[in-house]
Parts: sequence; C-alpha cells; structure tokens
Amino acid sequence: MRKGSPASGGEMGGRIREHDWSATPLGPIDRWPEPLRSAVDIALSSRAQIVMFWGAEYTALYNDPYIPTIGAKHPAALGRPAEENWSELWDVLGPLLDRVRQTGEPFWAQDHPFLLDRHGFVEETYFDVSYGPVHLEDGAVGGVLCLVSETTGRVLSERRMRAVSLLNAATSGTPTRHEVAKAAMSALAEARADVPFGLVYLLGDDGDLRLAVPHPTAPERMSTADGLPGTTTAASATTTPGERFGLPGTVVVLPVTGATGLQGLLVCGVNPRLRLDGPYQEFFELLAVGVSRAMTSAETYERERLEARTLAELDSAKTAFFAAVNHELRTPLTLILGPLEELLSAPSLGPEQQDVVRTARRNALRLLTLVNDVLDFTSLDSGLPNARYQPTDLAAQTAELASVFRSSFESAGLFLRLEAAPLPEPVHLDRRMWERVVFNLLSNALKHTFTGGVTVGVEHGEGRAVVTVSDTGVGIAEHELPNLFQRFHRVTGSPSRSHEGTGIGLALVRELVTLHGGLVKVDSALGGGTTFTITLPYGSAHLPQDRLGEAATPYERGPAETASWLPEPDDPGARSSAAVSVDGPAAERIIVADDNADLRDYLVRLLSPHWAVTAVPDGVSALEAARERPVDLVVADVMMPGMDGLELVRRLRADSVTRSVPIMLLSARAGKEESLTGLIAGADEYLVKPFSARELLTRVRGLLRLAAVRSRHNRRLRELTEAALALNEASSEREVLELAEKYGRLLTDAPEAAVTVTPRGNLLVEPVGVAPAHDIAGGTVDTVLGQLSQLASARMRDLQQLELEHRLATTLQLALLPEVPEIDGASIVGRYLPGNDEASVGGDWYDVIRVPCGEVVLVIGDIVGKGVRAAASMGQMRNALRAYALEDPDPGRILGRLNRMATGRYDRMHATVLCVRLSPAMGELSYASAGHPPILVCRADGKADYLGGALAPLVGALESTTFLTARTRLEHGDRLLLYTDGIIESRSMDILSGMARLRALTARTADLDLEAQLESLLGLVDREDNPDDVALLGFARI
Repeated sequence: MRKGSPASGGEMGGRIREHDWSATPLGPIDRWPEPLRSAVDIALSSRAQIVMFWGAEYTALYNDPYIPTIGAKHPAALGRPAEENWSELWDVLGPLLDRVRQTGEPFWAQDHPFLLDRHGFVEETYFDVSYGPVHLEDGAVGGVLCLVSETTGRVLSERRMRAVSLLNAATSGTPTRHEVAKAAMSALAEARADVPFGLVYLLGDDGDLRLAVPHPTAPERMSTADGLPGTTTAASATTTPGERFGLPGTVVVLPVTGATGLQGLLVCGVNPRLRLDGPYQEFFELLAVGVSRAMTSAETYERERLEARTLAELDSAKTAFFAAVNHELRTPLTLILGPLEELLSAPSLGPEQQDVVRTARRNALRLLTLVNDVLDFTSLDSGLPNARYQPTDLAAQTAELASVFRSSFESAGLFLRLEAAPLPEPVHLDRRMWERVVFNLLSNALKHTFTGGVTVGVEHGEGRAVVTVSDTGVGIAEHELPNLFQRFHRVTGSPSRSHEGTGIGLALVRELVTLHGGLVKVDSALGGGTTFTITLPYGSAHLPQDRLGEAATPYERGPAETASWLPEPDDPGARSSAAVSVDGPAAERIIVADDNADLRDYLVRLLSPHWAVTAVPDGVSALEAARERPVDLVVADVMMPGMDGLELVRRLRADSVTRSVPIMLLSARAGKEESLTGLIAGADEYLVKPFSARELLTRVRGLLRLAAVRSRHNRRLRELTEAALALNEASSEREVLELAEKYGRLLTDAPEAAVTVTPRGNLLVEPVGVAPAHDIAGGTVDTVLGQLSQLASARMRDLQQLELEHRLATTLQLALLPEVPEIDGASIVGRYLPGNDEASVGGDWYDVIRVPCGEVVLVIGDIVGKGVRAAASMGQMRNALRAYALEDPDPGRILGRLNRMATGRYDRMHATVLCVRLSPAMGELSYASAGHPPILVCRADGKADYLGGALAPLVGALESTTFLTARTRLEHGDRLLLYTDGIIESRSMDILSGMARLRALTARTADLDLEAQLESLLGLVDREDNPDDVALLGFARI
C-alpha cells in the first residue's frame, strides 16, 4: 500500500496496515511489489466484492464489501493461506486458482456453485465470479484478483418458483383428495434440491392421519393425539425433528386445508446445506397453499358430484311420487268429467249454469293433462315408454296438428303460418308422442307472444327432417337458455299470458324427441323472439325394432288449456284479458287480480253480488287500477306473469296512496314458509287454494271491516297530528281554546264541541250531541279527545309560563337600567324597547358612569342569551363594569378586565360591549369595542357616519384578548349614537342594510332635539318583523 493512498480502505484498510505481514510469505508492506500494492489499493477503494490470493500459498487479502461473503471466516482469513480458510471448497477453488496462476488466463462463471462454511455449517451458495491474473514486473503471475457477486438468493428463488409451478400443474384438476396427495408427492420428488423428501398425510374420519403414498421409513398412520405440530391450529410452517417421521434432519410440518377445514399435513424435509430463513419458510408455505387449493377444488368437485347425484335421486323420487298420486287422481277425475258431460247435455240446464259447468269441465280436463304429463315422465324414467313408431308423412302430420291451434291464435290477434314442404321419405313417429311435442311448443309460443305470430316449418336438411317453431314473442334471456330443458325449471320475470304451468313441458319435448333419435335446440334473444329446431333421422334403424308397428291411441288434448288465456268467442267481455268492472250494492270497491280467466270469473261471480269489483289479469294492471281510483281491498294471486302477487304487495305498500289498503293473497302453495313470505311482504291475508265460497266471503268481509276501522283510525291520527302542530303554533290562550273546539268537532264528527277549564286549570274537550263511538283499539272517542285535551292543556300552561317569564325578565331589565345623570356641557338620553315575546327579553342594556375630572363613561352591550338568565347576567356584568370604570376609565383596560371576569366563571358569559370615555368640556373621545356594532356620529352639519377601529372579539370568547383604545374628537353640536343590533337587524333585512337605514334616518333627524331624535329612530323597529329588544344611548356635546 502506498502512503497517501486516495482511499482509506475502511475497516480492511486499517486491518491491512496494522497486520504483522512479516510473519507471512508476503513480508512487510514496504517490501511488497508494486503490482501487489496497486491491486490492494484498487480493491480497497472499490465497492465491488474483491479478494486477492497472492503467491504460491494464495495468501488472502480482501476489502470491506467482501466481508459478508465469508461471514465467520472474517477477520481470521486475512493474511492466511486460502487452503487453510477455504478448506471445505478447496477441491473446487484450488484448481481454479492454479489454472489462472499457471496459464495467466482469466476465468469467468455465472451462478457458480460453492459449498461454503461461513455460518457454522457448510452452505450451498452461488456466485458470479471473475478471476484475473496479477502480473509482476517480469511478466510472471504473482497472484489472482477475484471479483465475486453472490447470486444465491436469485438462484434459489427461481428454482423454488419452478417447484411451486410444477406442483400446481400436477395437482390442478385432480378430482379426489387422495389423487391430489399423490400428485403433490410426485411433484415434490422432482424438487429434491429444496425438498429432500415430501410427504402428504390425509386426515381420516376417525381423526387419524394416513400417508397418501407409502414411504420406506415414514409411518403410514399417525394420531393427532400425538400433538403433531400443525394438525389443528397451525397456520404456517412449523419445524420439528425429522425423527418423528422416521426421517433424518429437520422437517417442516404445514397444515393442508380445504373448503371444510383441515384436510391433512404436508411434511417437507429441509435441505441441510441451506438456512431455514424467511424465504425458505415462505417457499414451504407456498407449497402448502398449492396443495390446499387443489384440495379445495377436489372437495368442490366431489360435493358437486354428490349434489348432482342427490338431485337426480330427488328428481326421480319426485316423479315417482307424482306418478303414484296421479294414478290415484284418475278415478276421481273420471267421476268428475263423466257427470259434467251429462250435465252439459241436459236440455234443462240454463245458460248461466252451462257456463259454470263448462268452466268446471275445462279445468278438470286441464288437471287430466297435468296428470298425463307426469305419467309420461314416469314412463320415460322407467325406460319402458309405451311407444309405437310407424312411417309418417311428417309435413302433413305436423301441419294437421298445428292447424288445431289456428282459432286460438286468431282469437289472440296473432298469425299462425305453416310452411311444410314435402319430404323425400317418411319419418318414423309415435304419433301420440309427436302430438305432445307439437302441442307443447305451440302452447309455449302462444303464451309468450303478444304481437306478430308463429311460423311452423318442415323441411329437408343434410339427410334429416328439420322442424322449426319460430315466434315473434318476448324471447328468453341468455342465462336462462342452458336450463331451459331441465325438469321443473321455469323462466322467471318473462312476460306471458299466464303464470300457469308445471315447468315440465319443454323437458318432456326433449325426452320425446330423444326417443325418436332426434335433437332439439333453441335460439333466442331477449325481445327478439324464439326458435325451436328439431332434427329427426329418416328410417327406423335408430329405433327399437320391437317398437315398430301400428299407431297408438291418439292423444286428445288440443288447445283446451290455451283457451283459458284468451277471450271467449261468444262472450268477449266476460273472459277478456283487459280490466272488467262490475258494480255492486255496497260502496266498497275490490280489485281482483289473477291471470287464470276461469278463476278470475269465479271470484267476480262470488264477490259482485256484495261489492263493486274490478277484475284484472296481472299485477301491473292491478297496481294501475289501485292508483286510478280509491280501493278498499285487493285480492291477488301470488303467481302471475309480469308482476307477481308478492311484488304487487310491495309496490302497494311503498305507495303513500295505497299503503293502508288491505291485501289478500291467493296461492296454491300451502306451506308455512310461503304464507309467512306473503305476510312478511305486507299482505293481510294468505288464502290457500282450494277454498270454499263461504271462507272467501268471510275473510273479505273481515278485511273490509279492517279497512274501515284502519281508515277511521288513520284519519283521527292525521287530525290529531294536525291539532298538535296547530296548538304548538298558537300564541295566545284564546287561540288555544278556538283550536281545541275546532279539532274536537273534527275528531268526533260532532256538530259542536265544548271546551271547559277544570279547577286545576286543565282543558276538557267534549262533543255536544254525539254518542261515543268505538275506535280501532276497542276504546271510545274519549281516548282521542283525552289526547287533544292534554295537548291543549300543555300548550295553555306553556303560554302562561312564557308570559310570566316575559313579564319577569322585562321587569328585571327595566329595574336594572340606570337613570341617566345630568352632565354639564352635554345632553344624554337613553331608551330601552323590550322584545315582544318571551324569547326576546333580557339581553340589551346601557349605562352612564360619572368618573373623576368631569368625564363620563358611556356603555352599551348585548348579552348572548334571552330571558331571565340573560337579564341576571346583564346585571352582574353592568355592576362589574361600573366598578372597573371608576378605578380606571380607559375603555380598552375596562373591557380587558371585564373579559377576564367573564372567562373565569364556571358558566362563562358572552356579550358584545361598546365602551366610550368622554370629556364634555374638552371634546376628547376614546372608545373600545368587543364585537359590538360601531358608534354612529352625527356632526353639527347633519352628516352622519360610523367610527371604525378598536374592534376585538366579544367578551368571554377568548381568555387572552387585547382590547385597543381608539381616540378622536367631538366638536360642539356633534352627537353620538350607541345602539344594539335589534335596531339594525330583522328577519327581512341584513345588518349592512339596517346600518345604512339607521345612518340615513339619523342624518334626516339631526335638527330634532336628542330625545325626539331617539324616539324617531325607535320607529324603525317593526315588531312583526323583529321581536328582539332594543337599547339606544344618545350623547350630544352642547
């Protein structure tokens, strides 16, 4: 090393200078060769990690940045042979140094591995290294200069991320917990550099842990009772000796969780050549997260598989149950339909009776249709459908079936277009099944189409027959399409002519088409119509050969069900889908809402003899009818297209006009949960179908009585509320008596009401000539009259108390105001105008104080607050100020002392105060203001203006406040006006406008004597616009 080297070398520079080099092969520093000195200087001044190996023994010298690289070897490695300090890796390092020294060629490597003992154990490390020769003056290599950069962290991080990715890929999509565990152990076997071994234990139902894949030394079964770390509550890596698992070294135990909690353990071996630091632990936790994520997915998959199987079993059980019930329904249906047919053929049956019988027959046939649908499903599920396939002209058969619906479509104002082209060959059909397919699709199209129509097409396409049913209806939302052919699935929120249906029609279509070897699909867009497309193969090779033969008995259904959705041709008014109103003998009006025309007509027949009835087909029409005219009761079906009954209830309850209307819901759902849902939504009654006429009429009468009582009760509450508001605004006892009499008449419907005062001073309101009537709570009108009497009595007492306080405050304030003394060379006049109500008395005051040297102190102020308390505070402040003025008449110091007094009280007082010190003889004037309106000066020539300056916060606002004293002169004939804000502020005028008005009037009245001028100024106060009190203090220098 040179003397005066540009770099001190830090710690290693000092150590190198202090080291005894004479005991080393290098000898004393002053004998070192120049190349060695230069290399050491470069190393010490560099921020790179540099080590120098010099001479045949490779004596080590290094700089400060290199110290962390060798860890515990520092500082012993300095000046020692490399083989002595790097013995653990000399088999690698020695040949590298020899090669550079002997050949003179540098060596460079990236991420070179070294097993380095620097922290008490042999550690796996990686470095970017560059070894270069240092030549002596004769050209020989004297040593090797090594530049190193540790990359252990990056190498390990990249390697571990590859291991995590490999594990995630291996476990992704595995369907069971056991397969997840096997895949995880297989992936961990590929990452032995960081995970010498990896085991997955799965938690069994008995609480024991079982190894997913056998291991030569690890136990296959362990109990959680053994207290293994991580088995119950551990949330991150826990280290434990490997002997517990029959394995060497240290292991990390991590919990493996799933959707339902703990699933097992992940046991990972720790590489003994790596420190178990934070990144290493995070790596193990990432492995556990990956396995846990896969476990969760496997659990979800297994749960969904079980749910699907359970749903299939429930579906099968539901179908079997309905089949058993429906078989039992056939006998009573036969005994219903037979007598109904006999009645219709009887000549003695009148037109009205025939209409009732036709309604009963039509709905009995509909019930039979539902029974047949369920039985067909049962037959399909059993795998033994009663099918007989025979060659059929598909175009002619489909056109014939579709034409049956023509009258229904025409009644609805829709077109039905048939486009059936001849096919090249017949299609084998079970004609009964095909009828079901065509009738279901056309019924569905008619239900959901309101404008336009339906086109039925048959054509040949790509070796198959193609049948399409396209409508211009409301369409189907995209998210509903995947479930459209599922059993019992119903599209919600879609407009339709009726909400009736079981949800099995389209599912039956798919099943029947599948039995024909065909396919059915649907294309639809919300608001853009729907097209069902069926493709059927020709021939019979795809069909069971034992099912080929003559046709089965035709299925007679036709569009009987759809007829109930449409107007009756012979009686358009009775079955119209529009609103129908029927007048009744009573004044009450009932709205009936039901999408089933037969049930709607039945309800009208039951109710119209007693009340006026308006019948509508859906919730939207019911809501409009209720808003158009007053209604006393709404009877609505729960299941309706567009807006169902529950939504109708919510809308009626949300509208202030219809909020109190009683509502009865009708439903075929008899469960307690369904009825609770209706009542919670706001319905008053929930009537389950079927119901008797007597039960319906009884409940309707009860709800109408409830409506009448509720209306009377609401009216009384409204009038009582209005009375309370009016009484609260009353400003006199006379007005209270008049209001009590007025609302006494309104609440009792009496022609007159008497108001009397009891001996205790309470008011008693009684009707004249009217007997008490019961109200909703079972009491009498005495209840509401008692409440009215209490309200009136309370207001009367309040007025009396306020009047007493007003008089007391006014008396107190007037008593506290001073008598104005006579002063030589001056005229002083004071005026006080009390407020005109109890809330406007007690705050304003003034005072005139004689002080030595013939001077006078004028004071005016306004206490924050009103009433007796303000008047009392005013008296205390006035007395204190008078005492301060007599001791020291300087206005600023007076206000300072007054402020300290006000802020030092436990009930701090606040006030605006203006203090003026005058010398009538000399005309000297000084003043200070604490938030008070400014002094108005009226000069001898009639000009008036305000004095500015000397303004500070109001008294009591801040503890440390400086009040400045301003000074000016007052000439002979000049006047001062001190005032409170009551004269410059009102409800209709701001302060600035009020000050301008006061200045103008003061100038106009300057020729009046001072007393007359103040009286004129008080005329500015309008008691209707400003109830506040007013204080004026005038001073004129004579």
